[in-house]
Amino acid sequence: MPGSGKSTFGEQLAQELGYLFLDLDDEIEKQQKTTIKDIFERSGEHEFRQMESQCLKELSFSKDSFVMSCGGGTPCFNDNMGFIKRQGYSVFLNTPVDSLVERLKKTELSMRPLVSKMVESDLRKPLEDQLKNRLPFYQLADLQWDQTQPVEDIINILDI
Repeated sequence: MPGSGKSTFGEQLAQELGYLFLDLDDEIEKQQKTTIKDIFERSGEHEFRQMESQCLKELSFSKDSFVMSCGGGTPCFNDNMGFIKRQGYSVFLNTPVDSLVERLKKTELSMRPLVSKMVESDLRKPLEDQLKNRLPFYQLADLQWDQTQPVEDIINILDI
């Protein structure tokens, strides 16, 4: 989910493992030479999801050991969750909606295409709806992590 801490957690996990860290959205922006926001505005969500899926696969086959932070919608399209699980371990950062709202209020919402048109005071309901729609995909993850334990513990749980 947006604001769940995917990049922060991913960077910490990669550092702990001694792996490369990749942020899928950053990699798409480098590849397309534009922002995710611009891709959404120019081409729409469907086209973005195609680019996202292609970039996910390209990176997965071109890199050695790494930790990747995917966008919150990545596992929900084009059998990406199935692909992710076949390639390695998947972790769902199970973050309470209250925490998502508070974290997102501290960011630049206009740069997040799926929440950019939301008003800060009205974030809760759309995030609850988004989570409800995405939860069946997220629950397919190898591990649901509630972020109350240190990142080091995940290494033991996943036996990496």
